[in-house]
Amino acid sequence: MNKTDIEKIIRNEPLFEGNISMKNIWNENISTRNLMVGAGFCTSSMTSQGIPFDILSFFLIPELLRREGIIHNTIFLIADSHAETNTFMSHFQVMKLSHKMESTAFSIIRNLRLKNFHVVRATAIRKESSFQDTLSSIPHMENQYLREEVSDLLWMNRHKDVGWKLGWTMSNSDIPLGHDERFFDIEAKQICGNTMNFLYISAGRTFATVKPKASPYISTANADRIVLSGDENVKAKIESADNKNEHVIAAMNHLERIIRLFEKLIIRIPAQTLEEKIEFILAITTQDI
Repeated sequence: MNKTDIEKIIRNEPLFEGNISMKNIWNENISTRNLMVGAGFCTSSMTSQGIPFDILSFFLIPELLRREGIIHNTIFLIADSHAETNTFMSHFQVMKLSHKMESTAFSIIRNLRLKNFHVVRATAIRKESSFQDTLSSIPHMENQYLREEVSDLLWMNRHKDVGWKLGWTMSNSDIPLGHDERFFDIEAKQICGNTMNFLYISAGRTFATVKPKASPYISTANADRIVLSGDENVKAKIESADNKNEHVIAAMNHLERIIRLFEKLIIRIPAQTLEEKIEFILAITTQDI
């Protein structure tokens, strides 16, 4: 497949940040390889309180890419070892949140019948001698979390035929804002070079006016966004949001884009309102959690 064909797919899917994605595809003719997507459960200072609805983008977009023949497999990496580099995270917390992320990922994959997905904990690959060799080849970094991220990607690139990484970004600007995944990818590019292509989707959205954009897999304030939970009160959250606020409108539009891709790839939803469609998806994706 050539770069022009891939660009058409990216430009036609509004969940992608198209401009910055196209700038991070290095070759004109690209062979089908595997994709890595990673998910954590803490920020640099806070523990996640839930898994946002937005994380579905990290499952639906790879499924789209697989059907289009761009990738073979998706490796969904749970960043458990990374979390332990934060002093505020106890081992018990890491184990508990790892299990929650893992069970959620399996539930989504199984109930949406997604193909060629592999869920892996970072601690599992660290038992591989080849990973330890990769880690030792990377220069010392003050930010240990960053070093863990770069090591994951380089090892996947060398040993799992990963030629694509899907991440999220706060903006389509050439200059990263905050600690979205481009913060880590910039370092990874220096090591992996043009053997790795980077695709980006939009940041997750919240109903908060102070912090309207956030990670699609970490929710530090569940009251401000829809989370993947069977008992989520979708109606109450939507009704309590200020639907005249520009950030809330943007959040609603983002949710609608996820739903649109869900209906394109999985099933048409027999409901009319945004609230009803979200509840339908939650009922399917969380039934095994």
